[in-house]
Parts: sequence; C-alpha cells; structure tokens
Amino acid sequence: MMNIVCAVDLGSSSIKVIIARFIGMDIEILGIGRSESRGIKNAEILNMEHVCTSIKEAISEAEKMCGITIQDVYTNISGVNVKGENSMGIYVISNEDRIITKQDVSKAVENATNINLQSDYEIIHVLSREYIVDKKKRVTDPIGMPGFRLESIVHIVSAPKIQINNIYKVFSKLGLKVNDIILNSIASSESVLNEDEKNAGCILIDFGFGTTDVIVYVDGGVFHTFSLPLGSVHLTSDLEYAFKIPFQIAEFVKRRDGIATRDDVDPTEKVEIPSTIDNPKKFVHLIDLALVLESRVEEIFEIIFKILKKRIDISVLRGGVILTGGGSLLQGTEIVAEKIFHLPARIGNPHRLKGLSSEISSPEYATAVGILEFIFKQNLLKNETNEGIKKLSSKDKKIIHKLKSWISENI
Repeated sequence: MMNIVCAVDLGSSSIKVIIARFIGMDIEILGIGRSESRGIKNAEILNMEHVCTSIKEAISEAEKMCGITIQDVYTNISGVNVKGENSMGIYVISNEDRIITKQDVSKAVENATNINLQSDYEIIHVLSREYIVDKKKRVTDPIGMPGFRLESIVHIVSAPKIQINNIYKVFSKLGLKVNDIILNSIASSESVLNEDEKNAGCILIDFGFGTTDVIVYVDGGVFHTFSLPLGSVHLTSDLEYAFKIPFQIAEFVKRRDGIATRDDVDPTEKVEIPSTIDNPKKFVHLIDLALVLESRVEEIFEIIFKILKKRIDISVLRGGVILTGGGSLLQGTEIVAEKIFHLPARIGNPHRLKGLSSEISSPEYATAVGILEFIFKQNLLKNETNEGIKKLSSKDKKIIHKLKSWISENI
C-alpha cells in the first residue's frame, strides 16, 4: 500500500496541513504547512474567501516542502452544533445454527442508527461502543459467537448540513476534493491516546483556541462527545482586560510567561509587558498573571466536569485525563485538571511518525496527525476486507460492501 494523503486541520487560530505517504505499515511525513486562520470562529466558517486564502497558504507551504501537488484532502469538523448521542439497536439471529455473522452485526448497527435526526443534520460517524449477546455485556466482537439476541450500542455523531457543506464548498473553490470529514476529538484521540487508556476509560480534552472538544472512552469505545465554545482565546481576552493591553500583546505574554498554577509562582517575581505605540513597557507580578489564567482554566474544566458527572461516575475512568491542543501548552494545565477531575492527568503529544516527526510532536498538531492515523487505519481495514472479498460468493460480496462503510468507522 502506497499513496499520498493530505490532512488539513481547520483551526480557529491556525490552519495546519500535513502531507504524508502511506507505505506498507508506516506513515511518512513529507511536508508541513501552517498559516494564520482567517474567517473561522469557534470552529465554524464565517468568511469563505478568507478561509480559502488561509488554506491555500498552508497547503502551498506543505507542497513546496515536498514537491507534491495536492488534489484531495481529509479534514476535520468541530463546534457546539456538532452532536454526539448513544443509541441501541436490536437484531434477532435467524440462521439455523444461531452463529452471529457480519450481516447480523450490520443489521443490529443499522437498527441502532434509526434515530430521530433533525432534518437539517447529517450523520458523520457511527462508532461502536459495545455489543450485548443474550444479556452478556461488554462484547467487543460478536462475530462467530452463538446467540439469539444481538444488541448493538453505538455512538452517533451528527452535524448541521450547512456546516458540512461549507467545508466542501471552501475546498471546492480551491479545486480540491474532500475525501472525508472527521470529528476533531476523534482525530486527536487517534494521535495521543493508547489502547490501554481507552480500555481503562479516559477523558480526552482537546484545548483549542476557539473551542474545547471532549471525548470520553469507556471499555475501549466512545461513550460521549461534545464541544464547548470556550478555548485559549478566552485566556488571552482575560489578560487583555485585566492588564489593559492589546490582544496581540496579551497572546504573546500568555505564550511566553503563562502559567495556570499560582501555587508554583514566586510572589515577588515580575514579568515584562512589551511596549506598544500607545503604551510604554511595564512590569506585572507573575502571580497576578497566573491568577487570571488559573481562574479561566478552572472554569473550563469545571464546566466539563459538571457535564460529565451527569452521565458517568468519573472516578471509574482509570485512564485519567489527557490534555492536548494548543491550550494544553500552558504550563500547569494538567495540574489544574487533576485538581478538578480527581484523576491523573497528562499532556498528550502526537505519536512520533517517520519523516519530519520533530516538527509535529507538539499538542498543537494532535488533530492533523490524528486525521492521518484515522485514515491510515481505514485504508488498512479496507485492504484486508478486499482480500477477503476476492474469496467470497457474489451474494456475500454485496453484504461485505454494505458493511465496509460502517466497519471503517469502528477500528
């Protein structure tokens, strides 16, 4: 297997592009591009022309690095309007030997997707959580098991059609085809989580610039997904207001000196606020800076905690909290997370890939790297399925082809 893939992360702060090559069982990074994000707010496209310009700049930079011209892309979707919900489907096994087949699984999943979806929404992911075979719970792969009643529990992600169409339109204006759109948190989880964490149960918090995306895994499957209209931009705005400085200066100071835990700060230490045309430089106590940042980070994590504790006993998530995204670069965010969630927390860096791995090892690239890993697993599965299809009857081939689109979402 060898093909070129382009992942585009449509972020509210920056557009990140990675061009990679799939070779056998490896992903090799060939080119990286990045540009300031214009026309996107809270993960939604507001100005198509500005977004086109930003995407074009980032893709051109990546193309120049590797000498490859891109024709199609894979990209992400996020925002408070993207919905995640759990659903159950039941199917009674009708074959004589009562052995569960792929067709039976497909029927159970199909029944689970029969939900009352809003007319202006479209399903983008159907993710299996677990199966129940004759009241036996937590079955991950029921195919080949004897049984009479098969229940499929899935997590369904849907998004407004207009939001999806706007993504297709903006790339179409650039002459590019969108092969697939992946939920931001699902992509990030592919690049920073390991299977042990998913199986133990964990919370991934993608702390972005305009939004914070959350995904919860229980017993290896997706339990819940949602997005908050809060991100690291709000930390910058708080500094801007508290110290009466321009937004750009506040962002610079946050990145240079920001810390989310005042307990770790020397109360006498001061940091410089750079001068501007209208204001001379000044000095502020670092502990005052930390107090502002800590308060906002605590607020965001407390909101997430309150949402989750209505759905699950958070203490059972032994895999802890994994933070990623640009906001997680703020020193001390994992300490705040441990205090709020009462769970171990760590910063999630993308898995190291071949090629320019050092360039994309930051949490800021978790989504872009995750898009590549998500598509890579899909391709592996499709190849394995295609090899098996060659040996099947024409009737069985039709069944397998119907299954492939669902299976590719459940790897």
